[in-house]
Amino acid sequence: MIRHIVLWTIQDGVNGRTKQQAGEEIKATAYAMAPKIPGLLHLEIGFNYKEGEYDLALYSEFESKEAEAAYQTHPEHLKLKAVVHTYAIGRTSMDMEVE
Repeated sequence: MIRHIVLWTIQDGVNGRTKQQAGEEIKATAYAMAPKIPGLLHLEIGFNYKEGEYDLALYSEFESKEAEAAYQTHPEHLKLKAVVHTYAIGRTSMDMEVE
């Protein structure tokens, strides 16, 4: 199994939206996408409730490296990326294989 973790810093005030509103849009887009991605076993998105560099985290699990690689170019994921790129000013990610 592959765990894919992404952290984003959200810019306040883009398109007149607060960080919270922007994060909610990202969250809704991701949850709408999730059932359409083959091999995606689990997805969660949450806000950082403490002060820090990152505002929003995505945690996902894939059945294999191949499933995670296919996700990266899936049309639904590309829609999510477009929304994220509207608001995010910082990003880091990590992928790990677990048994």
